[in-house]
Amino acid sequence: MPRGLWQTADGTAARTAERLSWLGYAIIGLMATAYGSALPELVHHLRASYGELSLLFAMQSLGNTVTYFYANHLVDRQGTRRVLLLGFWLFLVSTGLLPVIPRFSIWVLLAFVAGVAFALVDVGGSRLISDLYRRQQAQAFNRLNLWFGVGAISAPLAVGLLHGTGLPVALVFGLAAALALIGALGLTAIKELPGEPAQPGPGLRGNFDLWREAGWLRSLTWLVFLYVAAESGFSAWIAAFVHVRAGLPDAIASLYPAAYQVGLTVVRVLIGPRLPFLRLERVLLLGGAAAVGASGFVVAFGHSPLVVLFGAGLTGACLGPAFPIVLTVAGREAPRREGQAFFFIFTSLAVAALVVPWAEGQIFAQVPELAMAVTSVLAAGMAVAAARLGRQTAALPPDASAGA
Repeated sequence: MPRGLWQTADGTAARTAERLSWLGYAIIGLMATAYGSALPELVHHLRASYGELSLLFAMQSLGNTVTYFYANHLVDRQGTRRVLLLGFWLFLVSTGLLPVIPRFSIWVLLAFVAGVAFALVDVGGSRLISDLYRRQQAQAFNRLNLWFGVGAISAPLAVGLLHGTGLPVALVFGLAAALALIGALGLTAIKELPGEPAQPGPGLRGNFDLWREAGWLRSLTWLVFLYVAAESGFSAWIAAFVHVRAGLPDAIASLYPAAYQVGLTVVRVLIGPRLPFLRLERVLLLGGAAAVGASGFVVAFGHSPLVVLFGAGLTGACLGPAFPIVLTVAGREAPRREGQAFFFIFTSLAVAALVVPWAEGQIFAQVPELAMAVTSVLAAGMAVAAARLGRQTAALPPDASAGA
């Protein structure tokens, strides 16, 4: 491991914290697909319609949105260890209660708490990796996001297994709670990370100073909104789509989000070592353009289960590299000001995840194809934003800290 800001003589505390951040990303990956893969079964378990169940996505994303607004400031004041630890404990509470409380109103409330935990772990883990790896951020963020993929693939597989054995699918949230307990105990044992920053950051005014200075950051924020809107909407509703459109049973339909996440994760594995040698903005552009066709393929052939399975994996593959690249570009263009850039990136992420899955849920009961077709439109916008970002960052000198 390269020597980093928090690395001790033997690197033990830093290595342990990094691995626990991987565990945290596995949990947020699991939570990103757990609701969506369980939707066909939750209709019966919670006695709610698809439109009502979209509130679970909305409340989790509302928790994201509120927390992302303050999370980077909280990291500046308290350090990543405390922020990650709080996220793990909140995940334990919000997911551990779900298998034993089959009441829709309680699930909606706990979804909000899970959203808060999601944001704390997301920002804490990203900031930790950013500080540990100054020269190899692309690969480090890719490793972190691979664990997101592990969790996101595991949830649909676990839901399918639980349904096949006759057990309540809500037990998948018990898996998230168990992982959160491990993470909380591990971070408690560390006590502190030597040299960890724990002082006030620039505050909101400093964040908006960077926003005004950096045209690339404004483009990057818009790109993140479009990417997350496409990704979250597709992964949230693909199981319900194939269940309704192709008539697949619940247990089989629940596996389709896993196909999406497999495509996403495999591409991240393959492209990870090559990221330092690629024009990252061009990869974003090509990925967005390809995702237009892949997601359109799913809508056009929604009646064919095997074709949709292939299309879901292909859509994930097209969008896979986007988020690690976004974080890498922010770190590259604003060295040691990542927290300010991340403020806008994660806030945009949260707003997108709040708006789109809920909106698609309102459309879904009437026109499932239209709800899924939104992904193609968003992916096209992502490609346009990536092209603009490429022009802005190409004009910057290599050591620019905040482009014009």
